[in-house]
Amino acid sequence: MPLDEYRQRRTALERQRVALQRQHEQLETQVDQQQALAQVMFSLTHFCARVQCGLAQASFDQRRQLVELLIDRVVVTDDAVEIHYVLPTTPASEHVRFSDLRTDYQHRLPGWKTAGHVVPGTAGAHDVEDGVEDVA
Repeated sequence: MPLDEYRQRRTALERQRVALQRQHEQLETQVDQQQALAQVMFSLTHFCARVQCGLAQASFDQRRQLVELLIDRVVVTDDAVEIHYVLPTTPASEHVRFSDLRTDYQHRLPGWKTAGHVVPGTAGAHDVEDGVEDVA
């Protein structure tokens, strides 16, 4: 086999090896994503089944706790009401209200406490975050 042909074949094989390595890495990433998605789906299905079974016998206080778990926040503007809700995706997240984890919007709430101090209300003030203007 001539040297030039050997070099061409070797270069082609090296390109093919690199392409296969990239494909292998992509497939591994997809497998990881599919496993994570399957775990979330299992958790959600299990949570929904437990809620469905227990909802008929739940007391008012238990139903209130469920609503507090699922509702992130309620936004009222003029005559419109938006309810932002979340679903727990792991068994551990069933015991923590989502709004307790998110604090990025709480600084705009009137009377919100931080480190023992009360933050004054921001009614009528304008906040600009991430290029979006909010009127509190």
